Amino acid sequence: MQQFFSVKLLIRECFYFFPVKSKVKPFGERGDSLPAKKENGNKQTIAKRKQSELSYQTITKILDSIQDDFYVLDRNWNFVFASKRLTSRIGKEPKDFVGKNLWKMFPKHLGTVLEENFRATMETREIRRFEIGDKYTKEWYQMTTFPSTEGITVLGTDITERKKAEETLLSKEHELASIYASVPEVLFFLSVKSDCDFRFLSVSQSFLQATGLNEHQVVGKSVQDVIPEPSLSLVLEKYAQAIRERKSVRWEEVTVYPSGRKYGEVSATPFFDSSGHCTTLIGSVYDISERKRGEEALVASEERYRHLLQFAPAAIYEIDFTGPFRNRHGFCDA
Repeated sequence: MQQFFSVKLLIRECFYFFPVKSKVKPFGERGDSLPAKKENGNKQTIAKRKQSELSYQTITKILDSIQDDFYVLDRNWNFVFASKRLTSRIGKEPKDFVGKNLWKMFPKHLGTVLEENFRATMETREIRRFEIGDKYTKEWYQMTTFPSTEGITVLGTDITERKKAEETLLSKEHELASIYASVPEVLFFLSVKSDCDFRFLSVSQSFLQATGLNEHQVVGKSVQDVIPEPSLSLVLEKYAQAIRERKSVRWEEVTVYPSGRKYGEVSATPFFDSSGHCTTLIGSVYDISERKRGEEALVASEERYRHLLQFAPAAIYEIDFTGPFRNRHGFCDA
């Protein structure tokens, strides 16, 4: 940014010594004769003008090499300078812009966020940053407007590819949401920012039904905000293992949610970008709460049965008609 402001100051200096609109040629280039007594002074003026012209040409080349749109507007919204990159997009040269009114050249931008921010910078002399879709092309731009002596200076960076990627991701998220709504399994989709920064991007309807939480309590929240201890520590450990080993990891966990105690067989699969960084985790949970409750009930029943056998006051036995006694209590072996 410091380099940008240095260039801007150089432009201002060039405009001072060599105004863009000026068509007056220096003495000596238009065939005028010079009075003898002013010859030395005029030579200095000519040298200064030539030096200024050379500086202007050099800075213009520098600005034309910038890979962003760059232009300067005066307080009447006329172009003072326009980079070749900007003008070439509509098949024109920089000279075709200079002196022309912005709103007359591009009236579709009237009443848009672009006009709102341009006027705000012009009036308040504050820097503004915003994104906008071009009304004349299909490109998207990140705009930055700076107050300047002439009026405002504008820098526009093409972010079309980034916007397309965001739209593709949003489309995939909508597709995923529709899949989530139609499957009975508990599914969840996490973003990965760092080793311990996992956030829910989306969850299936079954996830919400199983936990008793609503979408606002889950989507966009970190796992620390959704999963309570002691399950949280296990979950974070397993997520880290999946990323470290670059493969799916499975485990059992029990968690207490508003809907009650839930048992689940959990699976988490990491996904990596082209640079090898994990960006997302997709997980599923198979609810085994009923099975676990059945197992717990069976264990409790067996424990009661053993207790009954141990302390029963009378003989209790189990007969297997194909063989001898299978279990007996209160008898001696004969």
